[in-house]
Amino acid sequence: MRIQGLVIVGLFSAAILAAGCSDKGSGKPTTGDEIYASMGCTMCHGGGGEGSALGPSLSGAGARWKRPQLIAYLKNPTEYAAKDARLAEQKKRFTMMMPNYASLAPEQLEALADFLLSRP
Repeated sequence: MRIQGLVIVGLFSAAILAAGCSDKGSGKPTTGDEIYASMGCTMCHGGGGEGSALGPSLSGAGARWKRPQLIAYLKNPTEYAAKDARLAEQKKRFTMMMPNYASLAPEQLEALADFLLSRP
């Protein structure tokens, strides 16, 4: 079930990214909210980051994360979660695996992290 979910999220993310939210014709989303939308984050976390049955709420992320840790998590969620008891607990509650965003450029990861950390 988890593998199917991961495949669906990956295909969904690739399709949205290919359709493109971009800045200045670069073909790549550059702002945190564009990246959030283009990578399919809304599918699990909701359009406003309110969470769903598939993924946790992102509200107040700044109280739970520091920027470098969040960027490391986004690059390899599975590896990072294995070392973080809080995330291991979340894994039990949510059926979808968090996709790996290591393919994003460093500035995109930073913009996405900053966007997530700014959530009320």
